[in-house]
Amino acid sequence: MNASYDTTVTSDGEGVQEARARKLAPVLPCLTLVWSAHEPHRVGECFFLTTSEPLFLGRGHDLIEAAFVGRHSPRSERPAARPLVGEKISRKQCELGRSDQNDVYVANIGKAPLLVNGALAKNKVKIPIRVGDVLTMPGFYSFLVGAREANVRMQGGYPTAHAFGEIDAFGIVGESAAIWRARDAIAHAARSSTHVLVIGETGTGKELASRAIHGLSDRAKRPYVSRNITALSAGIFDAEVWGCRANFPNAGNPEVVGFVGEARDGMLMLDEIGGLAPELQRKVLTFLDAGRYKRCGETHERVSLSLVIGATNAPERLLHDFAPRFKTTVRMPSLAERREDIPLLARHIALSIVAREGGERFVHEREGRRDVRMSCDFVTWLVRRDYVGNIRELEKIIRDAMFASAGDTIDLEDEITRDEPTAVAADVDDIERGLTRQSLIAALRACGENQTKAAVMLGVSRDRVKRAKKKFGI
Repeated sequence: MNASYDTTVTSDGEGVQEARARKLAPVLPCLTLVWSAHEPHRVGECFFLTTSEPLFLGRGHDLIEAAFVGRHSPRSERPAARPLVGEKISRKQCELGRSDQNDVYVANIGKAPLLVNGALAKNKVKIPIRVGDVLTMPGFYSFLVGAREANVRMQGGYPTAHAFGEIDAFGIVGESAAIWRARDAIAHAARSSTHVLVIGETGTGKELASRAIHGLSDRAKRPYVSRNITALSAGIFDAEVWGCRANFPNAGNPEVVGFVGEARDGMLMLDEIGGLAPELQRKVLTFLDAGRYKRCGETHERVSLSLVIGATNAPERLLHDFAPRFKTTVRMPSLAERREDIPLLARHIALSIVAREGGERFVHEREGRRDVRMSCDFVTWLVRRDYVGNIRELEKIIRDAMFASAGDTIDLEDEITRDEPTAVAADVDDIERGLTRQSLIAALRACGENQTKAAVMLGVSRDRVKRAKKKFGI
């Protein structure tokens, strides 16, 4: 078991003293509900192991009161602990606890089967688990193993009126600690009245963050101008950014207001600012310092009261004297940092696609809430795979899966798994994963010879299944 479960270590690798200094809560092992057959509205809820005593999950109402069970957000009081439902689930179905070596384990003690990364767990056997593992009660629930602080301490200022798991006022979806920390940073940036740098991998929502900063600021009713400047060459940079007077450089040319002129006293969002050539970054320094600039063809300086939001996935490419001009930084987390949000994002993306392009067969409504039917295999594959394009890549996968699924449930089909589903837990030997000839044959039969589904059931990659089939002569 790795040290990420040690309650004396925070998610940034700090000790207790550093955590207290930054007023961060210690990291705790947790299970996040990522799929539910009968209670999809609970997806995103967390079960935290708060003490050295085991945590029991099951139908018993009195089992989980001692553990922190709740919705990972700063929305006032945590909800009451609720048991699991399902006629085959026992009062005490599974046990989550710590070994003498402080490793975290799970043990199935009830009558319903429990799968750990697709492999059937033997009853009453303690199985070590780690961050990224998936625990599944077939036909009922699926949980993602994680480790994070139980409470997100926020400075306030970000709206929390949206329902749990739904899209918020600025288009952001998620209930993980990582996304709530980002929301808190957005609110802080909006209050700062300084230039802001928004960083994050491609597809993490930097544009949404920038719009939220504007919407929460005292400039919300003033202009918001968003421009991608990565393609601006030195020859057109001045004209596009600062503008041009009328009749310059040739008679009859119209006045060009420029990006800065459009923003006036509002906010100017310069996307992909890390792609700006060094000599062009230097041109912006005076403007960032004092708001001074000259339009092409003019001799006098103008002064702009606008604030700049720079967004980039490559902050290391900013000049050493350019980056500090952005006094406030907001970092948008990647999907690897917020895997527990993937099912919520997938639901929102699928509903958006249905609204624009059709596909109502995947949608069902329960108690006034629209949900999307997704198979447990599909959701498990989503939360365990790696992403390069983050939410943008997830949207493509959802769209492809909806097209490939013939029934009323978005399912895991071979057509959408050209790349192997990467397990996020540390690599282990095939034997530990249960990849024997017998287990492979059984998994393939159970999955109708679908290699991708068999890989998910066994907790290995699709390529490993293909190699194993060749190795075992299947």
